[in-house]
Amino acid sequence: MNRGGPAYVCEGMSRVLVVLVMVAGFLVGVAGPAAACSCAVAKPKELVRGSSAVFTATATGVRVVEPMLDGGEVVATLRVDHVYKGSPGVRTQVRTRAQSAACGYQFAKGTRYLVFARKGKKGLTTGLCSGNRVLPPGDKPLRLSDRTYGMGPLTAELMKALGKPERPRKPRACDGRA
Repeated sequence: MNRGGPAYVCEGMSRVLVVLVMVAGFLVGVAGPAAACSCAVAKPKELVRGSSAVFTATATGVRVVEPMLDGGEVVATLRVDHVYKGSPGVRTQVRTRAQSAACGYQFAKGTRYLVFARKGKKGLTTGLCSGNRVLPPGDKPLRLSDRTYGMGPLTAELMKALGKPERPRKPRACDGRA
């Protein structure tokens, strides 16, 4: 038996290759497909039409209410300054998944947003693909010249789809909403 010749080296490399292929196959089978959020491009009219509420607001609080497993859930408390659709109050809460891979939207305390939200089982919900944008600080109505971050800039088409804003409804002392 020739243990130092080329045949022995090739046989050993073949075994190593077979083992590597088996391990790689096992890892691919166990790992499954990667979870990621993929957003379809929607026209501004579609974003507004598909939302129950569209408004500008500043985040006053952000908290995790469900564990991070399966995407988790975050509740953002927002101080609404202008309403383009729906009737959110001066203070409203919006729920989203905690992780962007699960299409969750990242809110940060003190940051102002244009929010596109839908009614869900637990209140308003939004996500990474909803059309939300980070806005400059303040409480003025949107202007075409405002710089935004997120799903794209403010365009004439989006401004037309949003229409004229209104101030949010203020709670009455006896209706229990604040």
